[in-house]
Amino acid sequence: MNRRVAGGLGGCRSILPLVDPDGTKSTVPRLYVPQDYVDRPDIAGEVVLDPQGIVLNHGGKRYRLSPGVLFLKVVAGEDVEALIGRVKSAEALQAMGAEHYETSVVWGDTAYEVQPGFLGEAF
Repeated sequence: MNRRVAGGLGGCRSILPLVDPDGTKSTVPRLYVPQDYVDRPDIAGEVVLDPQGIVLNHGGKRYRLSPGVLFLKVVAGEDVEALIGRVKSAEALQAMGAEHYETSVVWGDTAYEVQPGFLGEAF
C-alpha cells in the first residue's frame, strides 16, 4: 500500500488518501504511528498486546498495528516512484523487492532514509 501522511496528533498521523487496494475509498480510519511514539513511557496502557495483535488505544478508537515505514528522504539515487512522504507496510516493501534495515530502505538503485513505525487500522 502506498499512502501519503498528513497532520499529527500525539506523534500519530492520519494516512491520506484512505483508498483500499481495489481503488475504492475506505471508511476505516488509518494511522501511521512512529516507533519512537510507541516506545514512549508516558503512553503506558495505550499500546497493548491482545488476541487481536498489537493494539493502540488512541483518541477513543482502537487500531490494530502492523509494521511499516514513512519515507523521509533520498540518500542516494533518484526518487522516481515519489515515495517521499509516503507510508509503506512491511508486507508491501517485501512484495516490491525493497530491502529494509532499521532507518534505511534500498529499492533498485535508490536508497532512502525512513522512519520505522506501524500502520494502524481502526477496528
